[in-house]
Amino acid sequence: HVLAEELEGRATQDRRDWRRYAKTLRLQYRGSLRNDHKQNWVVGNVTQLTSTASRQVLLPHGAARVPSAAQIAGAALDILRSLGSGSALPTLTRLALSLCDFALLPTNSVATFFGRTPVAQVASAGGGPGGGAGGGG
Repeated sequence: HVLAEELEGRATQDRRDWRRYAKTLRLQYRGSLRNDHKQNWVVGNVTQLTSTASRQVLLPHGAARVPSAAQIAGAALDILRSLGSGSALPTLTRLALSLCDFALLPTNSVATFFGRTPVAQVASAGGGPGGGAGGGG
């Protein structure tokens, strides 16, 4: 649940700072270590380490709100259950959660609500819709 709480906080900050929301939750995992994992690690042979895999699921909330930690944890558990056999969860040696597939938040205004574009203000000395820099003459 700690990972989900951290991710909720990051999603909230991302929404505020970048005006975007994630559409997808990614769970990255690694199962039991291969027998030669430690030996490969010690000698720096990182291409031969136990491989990781990932699964993704669409988040149900859409742009309306940031997913709660409970929703994130629940979605992650559903993914993990699909990896296990029966009701048993798989053995894991690494687990990571991330949000991805970002979309910009819709911009809302009265003008977009009514399907109109706002009328530009004329910055002129004459002021009115005819505009112009001269007098009325």
